[in-house]
Amino acid sequence: MELDFLEMMRIFLTMSAAGSVVALFLFIIKPIIKNRLPKSLQYYMWFPVLIALILPLSKVLPESSVLYNNTISLTPVYDIVQQVFHTTGEEADRPISLSQEESRQPIEKTQSRLLNMTTIVFIIWQLGIFVFLGGNIICYILFVQKLKKYSVHTSPHETELLNQLSGKGYIPHLYINQMVPTPMLLGAFRPIIVLPDKKYTDTQLQNILLHELTHLRRFDIVMKWLSILAGALHWFNPMIYLVRREIARACELACDESVIKNLDTDQKQSYGDALIAVAAGKTTKIALQATMCEDKKTLKERLDAIMKHTGFSRKAIAASSVFFVIILCGTFYLGAAGSTDNTQNGGIVTYAELTPFEEQKLRKEIELKEILGNYDKKNIVETWVFLENSSDEIINASIIIVSHEEITDSAEKNELMSLASESLNLDSENIYMTYMDVAAFVSPQNESIAELISNEKNVS
Repeated sequence: MELDFLEMMRIFLTMSAAGSVVALFLFIIKPIIKNRLPKSLQYYMWFPVLIALILPLSKVLPESSVLYNNTISLTPVYDIVQQVFHTTGEEADRPISLSQEESRQPIEKTQSRLLNMTTIVFIIWQLGIFVFLGGNIICYILFVQKLKKYSVHTSPHETELLNQLSGKGYIPHLYINQMVPTPMLLGAFRPIIVLPDKKYTDTQLQNILLHELTHLRRFDIVMKWLSILAGALHWFNPMIYLVRREIARACELACDESVIKNLDTDQKQSYGDALIAVAAGKTTKIALQATMCEDKKTLKERLDAIMKHTGFSRKAIAASSVFFVIILCGTFYLGAAGSTDNTQNGGIVTYAELTPFEEQKLRKEIELKEILGNYDKKNIVETWVFLENSSDEIINASIIIVSHEEITDSAEKNELMSLASESLNLDSENIYMTYMDVAAFVSPQNESIAELISNEKNVS
């Protein structure tokens, strides 16, 4: 169980690092592209960051990448097998089965301490997720329940205007509520628009509804949910709070750009006036909604962007598309490579460097480890496999099976030998299988073996 926790933490730290690297790159180039590329691109380019933060890319890529991530160091495995053999005082070129006395001593204290610490860290991380995600969802539910008590349907005139602006798309329900300070879009599955209980001119109302409908058509509520999920998973990473704030800012700029792209100067002025009128009220800090003015600090930037908007050439749009694809590909590369050790020191063999036969040999080692490990998951702790070959043919195998309780039953040994023989297509006399219990494996006389194991695990 503790090893599972350790693996999960490793995966999520890899995801956090990959997302942070992409986010840092976007923050660095932000001043360069600010006025050169469409606001929509500057908004959607944060989507790959959310992908890196939410999806374990190293686990969802094709099988070849999975094999790459399982690449092991052949030299340390050989050293482990040889070191086990040396402890018996036998010849170094022929590992043989070892018979160890049963031992009930606890697993090495250092290893236990590490696993216990991993469990504690994992629990703290889970509590952080629960507090972050649970807090946002509870606040949202309470806010929605509060809205229901005071929401009333709008007048036929306002409803008709919404129907006209919606066209053939989804028409959300429209409400007026004295508790909301600013117009907002709520709900991911059945979105509704809620307006403050105040009078707007027809032009202002049209601009307000266009703004909220644009949020709806662009699935901005879904983006906010993804942002909340990423924030919950990586609450420990300071970068995630900067990313979420930047996504909220870019969302409003992109929405404004989409609304005004076909408006003339006077219409843009009217839209800006509506934005100012909406900003006069107090803003609300519920994360899972799209408001017309979520942050007054960005109001000046939004007004400047509205009045300076002149459209973008086809070259700029094409460059934006290429730029987005580059960011997306870079994100997948970082997410996949982040958990892979490409070091070439210490006898490390990477998938890209293997010949076809070496690749096949490595596959067999990995498959055999899984087969033997799955034979008795409750007892078998680890399996180490080293295959020797002559030219392009495997001639023998050395295998160490470490278990909680040493395997002494001859029938069980025969079964394991049979599985190895069948998997490798080798005669049993060419397979040297060693059985050890954990306590004996990490005993003082085998400290060097434990160190090799630790190093090999860190590499692979």
